[in-house]
Amino acid sequence: MVSKDGGKLIFLGSVPQCINGKPSEILSGLFEKSKVLDFQKNVILDALSDLREIQIFDADGKRSDKYLYQLRKEKKKKLAVYCT
Repeated sequence: MVSKDGGKLIFLGSVPQCINGKPSEILSGLFEKSKVLDFQKNVILDALSDLREIQIFDADGKRSDKYLYQLRKEKKKKLAVYCT
């Protein structure tokens, strides 16, 4: 689900039943407007893939989890730093 300002609202699992330890239904409306996902790595990564600027795959075409990167924007240029 995309918010009116263009962001994504994603819940993992079920709607929280309590806020500050007290039963509450405040989040119910928000939950109904959001995207609800399971706690599964690939499900979450797929849901966020349109926001990702860099993706690294291994030789078999699977997402690689051997690398980390940081993407920086310096003025009008982008700088990517990779590490294993």
